[in-house]
Order: sequence, then structure tokens, then C-alpha cells
Amino acid sequence: MKQLLLGLNYLHSQGIIHRDIKGQNIMLHSPPGCGIVFVKIGDYGEVKISEQNPFLSMRMSYKGTYGFMAPELFIPIVDAPKVSDENGQMVPILNELAIGDAK
Repeated sequence: MKQLLLGLNYLHSQGIIHRDIKGQNIMLHSPPGCGIVFVKIGDYGEVKISEQNPFLSMRMSYKGTYGFMAPELFIPIVDAPKVSDENGQMVPILNELAIGDAK
């Protein structure tokens, strides 16, 4: 989970909002003979660059997978995209990791 959060933090620090964080978009990679598992974030098809248009909010675009979207994304607020909007997507992933049930 720490690697996932660090990866997401890095994307956000670069002005990138993934908008579709879910279990299917998280990959595990272990190079042969390494003994270490690396977490990778995949599927960048819904990415938004936060500086691209400061008036088009992530909340207005409704991108992502509904079961994994943060509830606040359904509130129609016109403002600049916020990387914190994406943090709510981590709750279903934590649940999925804890009980192993993807919905």
C-alpha cells in the first residue's frame, strides 16, 4: 500500500490526476532473482493534467470507474482539479486489499 500511495503522490506532484485508481489498474512486478515486489500503476487512459484547463474540474468530468470513485466527485462544483479528489478512490482499494473482494 505504501508503494501505491508513493506512486500516486508522485503523479500528483507532477500535476497528473489518474482518475481511475482501482485494483485492476494496480500491477505487481518482481524482477527475476530480485525477491522484491514493486507496485506499478497502470491504465492512464483517463489521466488529466491539472494545469491543462484550470476551470474544468475533475468533478465535472466524471471519469473513472463508478464503484471506485470518491463520493465528492458527484457534487457539481466548478473549480480547478484537485489531486485530493482522487484520495477517496483509495478507500475501495483498501477494502479490496483487506478482504480480497473486488466489486
